[in-house]
Amino acid sequence: MENELYIYKMYQEFQKANGLDLTIQDFPKYQTELVDWLETKAAAANSYAGLVCDMGLDKGRDQRIVEFDKGIFDTSMISLAEETDTVPVVVSPYADTLEKVSGVETANGRLVCFKNNVFVSYATEDAYYTMPNCHPRFGDDISTLLTQTPFTMEQVLPFLLLSDDDRTVFIGTNGNMDDADRDDNLNKIRNLYAQIYDVDGIHTDYRIEADNGSYVSALKIGPKQKIKKLVKTL
Repeated sequence: MENELYIYKMYQEFQKANGLDLTIQDFPKYQTELVDWLETKAAAANSYAGLVCDMGLDKGRDQRIVEFDKGIFDTSMISLAEETDTVPVVVSPYADTLEKVSGVETANGRLVCFKNNVFVSYATEDAYYTMPNCHPRFGDDISTLLTQTPFTMEQVLPFLLLSDDDRTVFIGTNGNMDDADRDDNLNKIRNLYAQIYDVDGIHTDYRIEADNGSYVSALKIGPKQKIKKLVKTL
């Protein structure tokens, strides 16, 4: 079931990237184009991993690097696993699509904010004991969090709240240079940076690059930076 939901999610992103408005009945006619686009999406995710590393990702063995809400075609962790001394983690409703990928740890879950507490909500009770988290009650060992478009401001808010702690947060986007939604995705990261960079006490790094036909952009918010003033403005 999760595989089907993931393919449908990527089918929706494929439509946005190509300026299409299709129904599920149109899926068979566009399968070849979808497969080709997924290949370019995976290549862009690999380029994004390179950008994150260039921006100063701490890749030490004791680091817990977690990416959220991605699957086999749009995760940057497959490439990152080859460049780090630790085992990166993907926490996502689509984690089952990565079960056969070596070097990457996976679990079904999401980053949530409940009564001003931010933590990883896992689908199984066992995962709370075996997988990383960012709340003292469940284990406070995540050092770096990553998320990329598509997302709403409500979905990205927990990541901003965690940047008020001793962690690093990367919020970014990537895709093919020819994608119809390229400018919208890039503007989402640029606008978020514009809201943050002049807030007192916030240290950020913002970059945008082109690489082998892909666009990549990321906003890095460093550890121990105060975000409370920003949260009030969102």
